[in-house]
Amino acid sequence: VARARALAAEAPATYVRAERLARAVPRGVGRLVLAVCLATGLVVVFVATALSSVESAADQRTLHVVGGAPGLLRRHLAARAGYLAALGGVLAVPAGLLPARGVLRLAEIPLEFVVPWPAVALVVLGLPAVAWAGTWSAAALSAARAGRAGRRC
Repeated sequence: VARARALAAEAPATYVRAERLARAVPRGVGRLVLAVCLATGLVVVFVATALSSVESAADQRTLHVVGGAPGLLRRHLAARAGYLAALGGVLAVPAGLLPARGVLRLAEIPLEFVVPWPAVALVVLGLPAVAWAGTWSAAALSAARAGRAGRRC
């Protein structure tokens, strides 16, 4: 509290509300926000992958007709999802960190800007990996269901 009051004394027209500083932010809040953001990102990637899959259905049928293995089609779909997630993560991280750093600089408060590297790695590396694995698994399940349905007919 004393350090916060000293910082507030240096900045014009600022004050410290000590009761707010006494309350600690629950530890799980940051993780919960990150989890919600990652889940939202996955939903967006899966929807975009499904839409692009519908648009390229003719190409997929052509690959199937000329002898493209089902595994190739699954890998292609999973790679598309992984690419979309990687592109989204690489664009989202600077889009979130740069304004945060700018606001901190404009406030002219001597606080250190700390990049949350574990969260950045999770968004840039983990999200594409989960999107790839989820899409590949969904495509494999869909192919298995289609194979069983085809045998019944």
